[in-house]
Amino acid sequence: QAADRAEAIADLLDDVDASTRAHAALALGELGAKSFAPRIEPLLKDESECQVYRPAGRQMVGTRVDKVARKGLDHLK
Repeated sequence: QAADRAEAIADLLDDVDASTRAHAALALGELGAKSFAPRIEPLLKDESECQVYRPAGRQMVGTRVDKVARKGLDHLK
């Protein structure tokens, strides 16, 4: 089941919405879904502006997809 969920999340890496792509990359990293790293890597070139949720501050903050994708991949190391 976890693999099915990771696959569903990975499908969002191609979403038209930048924030959705960013959250998908981060979620896959936090899930430890190493097999999806090659699908996250193209987002390292995606400089689209996006909003991501920061639980610590309980707020949405502005950033870029490439920065969030890097954090997702860092979780997979």
